[in-house]
Amino acid sequence: MRLLDIKVTLIKKWLTILANHPHWHVNNTIYFQFYDSGKTDYVSTVCKGFDRDHYAIFVVKIEVKSRCLSILVLYDLEQKQSIPFSDEWRKAISDYDGL
Repeated sequence: MRLLDIKVTLIKKWLTILANHPHWHVNNTIYFQFYDSGKTDYVSTVCKGFDRDHYAIFVVKIEVKSRCLSILVLYDLEQKQSIPFSDEWRKAISDYDGL
């Protein structure tokens, strides 16, 4: 799944949320749920071996202006502690986004 496919999938989810809201308006809570779905889908697609039952990703900082900038922390659910993203996952993200 490429980034475009992820975006299309997320837009469909977003439109479903909006269509079910009487005024086609969402508050920040819904917006961040949408963002949360996106980051999880993205990492699941890009980082081989990412297992939602083993890892969680937390947003520790987010800035939403003309672009969305966030700082994410990888958390090992079994060890109950944050862990660094592996070099393999960092490279996968960099390669995927063309950085």
